[in-house]
Amino acid sequence: MFTKKISDLADESFGLDLAKGEAFSDVKEYISHGFGVRQAGLLGYSYHTVSGGQIWTSDTAERQALCRLIAKIITAYCEAAPVTSVLTVGLGSSSVTADSLGPRTAERILVTDSVMHERGIAKMCAVVPGVSARTGIDTAAAVRAIAEQVKAELIITVDSLSAISSDRLCKVVQITNHGVIPGSAMSHSSGEISEKTMPCPVISVGVPTVIRADLLSGNEKDRSLLVSSVDTDIAVDCYASIIGGAINLFHIGNTAG
Repeated sequence: MFTKKISDLADESFGLDLAKGEAFSDVKEYISHGFGVRQAGLLGYSYHTVSGGQIWTSDTAERQALCRLIAKIITAYCEAAPVTSVLTVGLGSSSVTADSLGPRTAERILVTDSVMHERGIAKMCAVVPGVSARTGIDTAAAVRAIAEQVKAELIITVDSLSAISSDRLCKVVQITNHGVIPGSAMSHSSGEISEKTMPCPVISVGVPTVIRADLLSGNEKDRSLLVSSVDTDIAVDCYASIIGGAINLFHIGNTAG
């Protein structure tokens, strides 16, 4: 989480001056399932940045490959032991296209019911808490309360991110166990959603969908404006299907394990 930065991406923060005591370590780059992956550690946490390119223009096979890769990375974060209760949280606003990745992904999650739990299938819940500006409720507080209610052993958040470079808009997926601060890109953020503030570990998945306008125009007056690409709607919908599918694959494997 880079709250003092203008980017939510670890990938764009490599080489930048971070806060005192912070430094990326063990940076690795490799190819998996046909996609470039950059992995790095920070303060004991891990970040994976997957370069998907314009995946929304690719064929079904390539989209499925990216789905399997994301599922593999999520699974690797949970190697210690299978979890019996997972809460997927779709952060953001469904009424704003560039901020709708979380809600759209939540719609793709295969949630389970009590009958399935009795048959040994791990619990999967999905929730869209909305944004605090509309609900009047701190998003992190709402997530924590729900996680405690369903006895979640793992929280997976999905959210839209901000970037520094327009070349990364809708072209990379970030997966981390460091957590997320909803709304940080718009300077009216909610509380932190991480293992430090939640009753269980947190895995955060995000795709950059906006960039601050002043980074493009050079005009400080544009600092409060966020810009997205013309094909954001189709790109976000594509990523929602891919990430939702990846979480479902993880859940199936976790239940089988």
